[in-house]
Amino acid sequence: MFEIFGIEMTIGWYIVVFTVCQLINVALNTAKTIIMHKEEKVSSAIINAVTYGFYAIIVVMTASALPLWITIVISALTNLFGVYGSMWLLDRFKKDSMWEIHATIDEKYADYLYDEFDTAEIDYVSLNTSNENKYMLIIFSHDQKESTLIKERLDFYGAKYNVCEERVKL
Repeated sequence: MFEIFGIEMTIGWYIVVFTVCQLINVALNTAKTIIMHKEEKVSSAIINAVTYGFYAIIVVMTASALPLWITIVISALTNLFGVYGSMWLLDRFKKDSMWEIHATIDEKYADYLYDEFDTAEIDYVSLNTSNENKYMLIIFSHDQKESTLIKERLDFYGAKYNVCEERVKL
């Protein structure tokens, strides 16, 4: 029998509880990484406090009499599946952002691309460059569906591009 926080359980249940706690820990830390990357002070402070508080539970459970190899296997598997699952879940609930894509395209493909963007009602600005064979586009993507279409079309026409997320509000 194992005891954690005053609760006695068999090794099987202990492994299940440890695995669930470890998955929660991985999900919280994945969310923490994303939130802290966005540099939102209040959200970062809250998620940091929650993850460190929850990590204390993991430390206590790891220091138990559970064999080290079991702890390692559970930790590795929960990180492998937990990070992927957390990222997938966060993508599903992520609100759309405005994206600005700067692209350079050969003149011979420009009209085709303009027609496709016009048909899909994608906002863009076209600029002539000093190089007569190239056009520069500033494309605005309002959601993930538009972003996917834009990327597919730019790749299809061999455009060079970079993407910036517009998240600063004046």
